[in-house]
Amino acid sequence: MFELQREALLNRQPHPDFEDLERLMVQVKKSDQTLTVTDLGAGSRWAERQRQVGEIARKGGSTVQQGRRLYRMAHYLQPTTILELGTSLGFGTAYLAKGAPEARVLSLEGDPQLAQLAKQHWNTLQIDHAEVRVGAFESSLPEALQDLQQLDFCFLDGNHRYQATLDYFEACLPYAHSGTVFLLDDIRWSEEMYRAWQTLLRHPRVTVSMDLFFQGLLFLRQKQSEQHFAVRFR
Repeated sequence: MFELQREALLNRQPHPDFEDLERLMVQVKKSDQTLTVTDLGAGSRWAERQRQVGEIARKGGSTVQQGRRLYRMAHYLQPTTILELGTSLGFGTAYLAKGAPEARVLSLEGDPQLAQLAKQHWNTLQIDHAEVRVGAFESSLPEALQDLQQLDFCFLDGNHRYQATLDYFEACLPYAHSGTVFLLDDIRWSEEMYRAWQTLLRHPRVTVSMDLFFQGLLFLRQKQSEQHFAVRFR
């Protein structure tokens, strides 16, 4: 846990892999392209269906620091399979894919237009081992898990509701193992999300956790005694 914290969570060193990715992020944040987005979850703070791509990138996508943390976690853990719920514009996926170039990366997105943009961004970044599937998570998640068979790293960032978060976690468990890591985004986004986080901390399969304030890590290490950590970033 100390090594993960030092190498992945608190490490601020730049990396050449960040350059093209973050240059593209800057361009996309300036985009005035308008989409009619279908929001199937509770993760959006905008009521309008018409959204500018730049606004989605500025307000709803991964920040540079969050993205770099995803990269370093993937690079440190080196999972062979990565599952993400909530692709959006694909930048979080890109950081994960760059960090684990040998992994199979599968991302689920409810809106087809966002999924198409994500694929365009991955093509620009020459990422060829990431795949996005479109549809409601209730149908796409079981199919994705069946396809992957084993789950090494799971990033839950798609539906910020209490019961949905618990349901997705339970659906993933049959494919998880002692080394599987779950990352939950926006655990303090709402009272409902924080309650989901607190509930998962008490799950019998969870032995170790790291509270990163905005995000949370859950570990299923069977031979490790129960421990819960809090990491704060300056």
